[in-house]
Amino acid sequence: MLENVGFLERIGALDMDSKMGAATTPEALKDTPLHYLDEEIVLSAWSARIWSQYYFPWGSRPLYKVPMTVGFAKGVTGVHHKLEEANKKKRAVTSKPFLVITSRGDDVLRCEETTSRADWIGPGRCEIELKHNGHDIFLSDDARDTNMAIEMVGVWMRTQGFR
Repeated sequence: MLENVGFLERIGALDMDSKMGAATTPEALKDTPLHYLDEEIVLSAWSARIWSQYYFPWGSRPLYKVPMTVGFAKGVTGVHHKLEEANKKKRAVTSKPFLVITSRGDDVLRCEETTSRADWIGPGRCEIELKHNGHDIFLSDDARDTNMAIEMVGVWMRTQGFR
């Protein structure tokens, strides 16, 4: 969570559309940067790694880095605070069953934090912790890990009567 958004806003340091962690062209390519609509485009190694392993139409592939805006970070942080407060008051968001599936191999979120925050949503959770899948558990480096994630979700759905 972005803990200091309120303080940074109060001192006028942030515009809600400001980009956080905006990428710049690597030093080796500084003489030939890519621009589109007056914005610098920088290839994302993370996105390129994923899309190089699966067939997808090129026009649908997000191959460039997309920085998070302050407004988005503030929104996510606000939702987390509200969920945490509801949990402290013993109020569940839902009593319906839901699945939390995460991976220790996630390179964006911490698995332990994801599963512990599922407690904030409600008691009807089922938690599945994978070992080797990436952030998008359905687009892992190894097709066997992807297939296992899909199968585990399918099994959970069948046990809940969803299909």
